[in-house]
Amino acid sequence: MHRIVMIITSYAGHVELRSAHRRTFSNDDLDEMGIKRVFLLSKLTVYNEMQISQKAIEHEHFRFGDIIQGNFIEAYRNLTLKHIMGLKWTSTQCNKCSVVLKLDDDIVFNINAILNCINSTQIDNDENFLMGYVLRGMKPIRLKANKWYVTYNEYSKSFYPPFLSGWMYFTNPKTAGALVRVARETPYFWIDDVFVTGILASTCNIKLKDIKFQHMFLEYFELMDCCVKDMIDKKIMCEYAIGPNGNDDNMLVKFNDALKMCAVNKCSPRPINRSLNDTCISAKRSFPINIGNPSISVLRL
Repeated sequence: MHRIVMIITSYAGHVELRSAHRRTFSNDDLDEMGIKRVFLLSKLTVYNEMQISQKAIEHEHFRFGDIIQGNFIEAYRNLTLKHIMGLKWTSTQCNKCSVVLKLDDDIVFNINAILNCINSTQIDNDENFLMGYVLRGMKPIRLKANKWYVTYNEYSKSFYPPFLSGWMYFTNPKTAGALVRVARETPYFWIDDVFVTGILASTCNIKLKDIKFQHMFLEYFELMDCCVKDMIDKKIMCEYAIGPNGNDDNMLVKFNDALKMCAVNKCSPRPINRSLNDTCISAKRSFPINIGNPSISVLRL
């Protein structure tokens, strides 16, 4: 029996990313942990079919049995629909599951650390519950050049309500069902973590719970890259559990292979006076978890 259902929002063309997840944790591996994993996809467009065909997706599901595909168009601004679809599926099809674990497909994670967090948290399945990295005081970005530009028609308030990072959070089927029900009556907003765990959770009067585990989330890929290198080259255990993959489709595999190597080699904890921030040297490649603003500098010729 699966106690945990893992829903992973995935772009249809991210074949290599889904492969990395399956190579890191096979269905048999997850079964032993009491986890059922599904990837959330949507309907292909002509552009999507240049990357992958519907027949290929059906074949992928035939092989692994882990794809849920919506009937809405595969597009970034439909990510909210994909997120809600996953919650609806868990609340209606996973009656025996007690925990819903939501992840993005481009996130690197230590599953044992996440399970330790879940197991040490008291989750009342008869009450609404949402727990993750709580973001507070976040403002809509009004700069048109930004990927997350939001118009006043889309969202008129000066601040978003507190919400959970969509990288990883966990909840229960009861809460998933409550969020889906209120979504039917709430004006659509395309930034999915803001909409689902912020706007909808606020409407349901759900108080967000912040993960108190030290060193759970790592905001930058550069630091994740250094964490992996330190495990391999210096036998220093990576103290962080979740972070971005920096567009490296195989980073999830590399990270977890390094964790296994550390278990064999008995890696040492990081020295207190040698923090990752102080020792990491890596080319900057990624945006932080809190969706930062772009910076502009003058190029002098």
